[in-house]
Amino acid sequence: MAITVPHEWRVTNEPLDYISDPIQRLVVSSYRVPRGGPNASGTYVVPPGQVLAQLDEQVPPDADAPGFPQRPTRFAVPRLTNRLEGHTGRWGEITFRQRGRDFYLFVGVGVGADGQIRLGRLLGLLDGLKVAKAP
Repeated sequence: MAITVPHEWRVTNEPLDYISDPIQRLVVSSYRVPRGGPNASGTYVVPPGQVLAQLDEQVPPDADAPGFPQRPTRFAVPRLTNRLEGHTGRWGEITFRQRGRDFYLFVGVGVGADGQIRLGRLLGLLDGLKVAKAP
């Protein structure tokens, strides 16, 4: 898995929650994600004005599992909600399958970041994500 981001953006594998299945593969953000993972309640909140994407993989993939459509040509902003497991604030989920692998993409939008250039930039970076074939 590979993604290229501009200097001011960050890529990390710092855990955002306590969930270990599916496996967190990477986090792309418009800010430096602090070490230490989730807060005391076990959730993660994106700071005001910032955006973040967390990519998790279902391992092993289930070829017959519903809910994993083929990867879209271009990612779009998912419906945002404040009721997404392991996260607090405004988050949306995109599921997709690519090269025999099943992914959950969680997009977090900090207060005041809706419709900002950062959100569009994040989606553009995700469009460039390279996924290797499952081993």
